[in-house]
Amino acid sequence: MRHLKRFEVDYYGSTPVKHRICIAGDLMLGDQSLRSGFGVRSLAQERYDPLFAEFANRAESAAFTVANLETVIVERVDGTAPSNAASCAPRSALKSLHRAGFRFLSLANNHSMEFGPSAFWETARHCEEAGIEVFGTRPRPYQIACVGEHRIGILGFSTIPAFYGCRPEYVFAGDPDLGEADELLAIVRKAARETDFLIVCPHWGAEFVTHPSRLQIVLARELIHAGADLIAGAHAHIIQDACTIDGRAVFFGLGNLVTDYWQERLRRSIVLEVDITQRCTGRVHEFMVDIPAKLCRVREAMPFAAWFHEGIEIPDDAVFAKEVNRERRKVRVEIAKFLLRHSAKVATNVRLIAWIVKRCLFILRSSQQVGRDPTSVYGGPVH
Repeated sequence: MRHLKRFEVDYYGSTPVKHRICIAGDLMLGDQSLRSGFGVRSLAQERYDPLFAEFANRAESAAFTVANLETVIVERVDGTAPSNAASCAPRSALKSLHRAGFRFLSLANNHSMEFGPSAFWETARHCEEAGIEVFGTRPRPYQIACVGEHRIGILGFSTIPAFYGCRPEYVFAGDPDLGEADELLAIVRKAARETDFLIVCPHWGAEFVTHPSRLQIVLARELIHAGADLIAGAHAHIIQDACTIDGRAVFFGLGNLVTDYWQERLRRSIVLEVDITQRCTGRVHEFMVDIPAKLCRVREAMPFAAWFHEGIEIPDDAVFAKEVNRERRKVRVEIAKFLLRHSAKVATNVRLIAWIVKRCLFILRSSQQVGRDPTSVYGGPVH
C-alpha cells in the first residue's frame, strides 16, 4: 500500500490549515553554470535560512508547500563542471527548505539529471532524509498527502528531455497528438481515482517566453480531462499566462522562486495558496529574489481569477520556435555583458572559461537544428 504522509489539522490564529497548501515554482539553489561564483549558493554562503525567512512567514498558514527542485544535492561533482557550486547545493539547503514548510519536491526536470542518474538518486535520498518527499520520478510519479480528511495527490512530469542525452529518471512525456503522452495520462487517471484533489506539476514550455506553447495548451486539456484539478507549471524561468479549462485552474508557469538571474523579469515568481475544498479557488502571492539572495513579497495577494486570461490561442510551432530563440539570444547577450563586467573574476576560473568555450562551440554547431527545434539545446555540452 502506498505510504501516505499525514498532516495533522492545526490552527494559526483562527485559520485552519487543513484546506490550504502552497505551490511554488523553480528552486535553483546552486549557481548556474555560467554564473559560477556569482549565483545563489555563492551569495548565500551556504546559509539558506535568511533566503526563506519572509516566505516561511507567509506560508505558515498552509499545511505544506510544494515546489520544483532544479538543483542536484551531492557532495562533489565532476571536475569538468564550471565549479562545485554549478547547479549543486549542500544538504543544509534541504534543512532550510524543511524549516520553511517545503514537504514535497518534484525532481521531474532537466537539471535534476545534469550530473547523471547516480546524482539524481543521491539527491532523492538526501531529500527524504531531510523529511521532504520527492515525486515525478519513474518509480514514484505522484505522492498522496492526507490533510485532515482530504487525500491530496501531487504528480510531476517533464516534457523537457534530460541533459546530455541521458535517459530521464523522471516521468517524461512528449506530444499528446502523437500518442507520446498516453502513459502519463494513464498515470494521471490512476492518481485521480485515488485522491480527492489532484495537483499536476509539469515541467514544460520554453524559457523566457510568457505565453504557453502548443504542447502546453493541448496537454493541459488532456490532463484536465484525465482528472487533474489544478495544473501548476514550471521551467520557463518567467511567469507565464494562466487560464481555466473546464472550471479547473491552469497556471502554465510560476516562474523562479529562487534563482541567480539578475534581470528583474526573471527574478519574479508567483506562489499559489490553494483552497483544496473549492476547485479553481485560491490566492496568488508574488515574490522576488532580492540581491543578495533573499525572498521578498512584492504585492498583496490576489485571487486566482485576477490572473486568468481569456481565449489563449494555440501558437504555430514554427512561429513559437522563432520567438523562443529570439528570447534566448536576448538573455545570452545579457549574460555576455554581465561576464564582461566581471571579467577579472571570470578570468581566474579556468573551469568556467572552459565551459563557456564548449557552450559557444555547441551553439555555433547546432544553431540550425536549435532554430527548428529549441529543445535540442539540451543535448550538450556535457560536464
